[in-house]
Amino acid sequence: MNTRLLFCACVISLVGCAAREPMQWTKVRGDAQDLVQVTARCDYETTAATQGTDYSFRSSFGQELDRAIRKRDLEQRCMLANGYALQPVRAFHQESLPPRTPEQMEAAARNRAQASSSAPK
Repeated sequence: MNTRLLFCACVISLVGCAAREPMQWTKVRGDAQDLVQVTARCDYETTAATQGTDYSFRSSFGQELDRAIRKRDLEQRCMLANGYALQPVRAFHQESLPPRTPEQMEAAARNRAQASSSAPK
């Protein structure tokens, strides 16, 4: 009975993880270099802050899981404190996606033709 319950819990958690939308850190006036620097600094600080082990967990698996959760939470707080927000990836790349219907493809082609004909030469 316990094995079935554990199996069901694992399946449900895996399905939940697979359904998550990809996310990325964004900042209104931030560039890629700033993101790399802030991410590295937050990673360094959170790694240093989570070196201690909580021995109330009886197994090393529980201890490492607790450490990973604390590290993730601290990284999110650090990024938020530096002015970044976690946003879905598709929200920022929607305009760069290729059109999906023939009508959208024709409209995109017309827009490109109009833009190239009105561009200064």
